[in-house]
Amino acid sequence: MANIQSISRGYKTSSYESNYKPATGKTLVAGNLVIPTDAETVDLGTCADGENKPVYMILEGNDTYSGNLTGKVVCLGGIFETTVSEYNTGSFVVNAPLTVANGKFSVHSGTKKVVGHVLDFSLDKGLKVRFNA
Repeated sequence: MANIQSISRGYKTSSYESNYKPATGKTLVAGNLVIPTDAETVDLGTCADGENKPVYMILEGNDTYSGNLTGKVVCLGGIFETTVSEYNTGSFVVNAPLTVANGKFSVHSGTKKVVGHVLDFSLDKGLKVRFNA
């Protein structure tokens, strides 16, 4: 994964950045999906059935020089499009809803929160999504 997540559409026009501390002992990298654990801290996200917590994507993690130096990560929320190479296994069909499990996009099931939709998928190019959490 790149040190900074590449956003293809929506960055700065329909999205917003937030800075958080990573959970104690966690290395969060670009592309991870996180949920706030309190007002200042985020951890890898997993949506339970019926849960409606905010979900963000890591734009720049604490694995970078600036993230390590400040002890913070840059999170992106709102509506944007991006491609990720790290995702949970599943059958990704165009327009299918996505949720989050263990900090990665996952095929939606049950009453879990929808955090995006599949725009395209191929094993060599990755999972292209429209994030809207």
